[in-house]
Amino acid sequence: MSPSAPTPLGAFQAAERTPPVFDALDMLATMVAVVRPDGECLFANTAFENVMGLSRRAVQRSSLYDWFAEAGRLRDTVEGVA
Repeated sequence: MSPSAPTPLGAFQAAERTPPVFDALDMLATMVAVVRPDGECLFANTAFENVMGLSRRAVQRSSLYDWFAEAGRLRDTVEGVA
């Protein structure tokens, strides 16, 4: 798939709706963020919003690495599971 071709998740993100596949994650009391290896946030649940004090829209329009003091460690972890 070419980098400019929209992905199914990208289509949902562009429409600023939560993909149905993430609905259950939004009910968890635990912070959850679904990110790409580059840190782009595809989804953040309500618990993540509340703890971080940011709107979902603000989180999804930025790099997850911008919001954590230990960004290098977080980046290593994300790359390790990608």
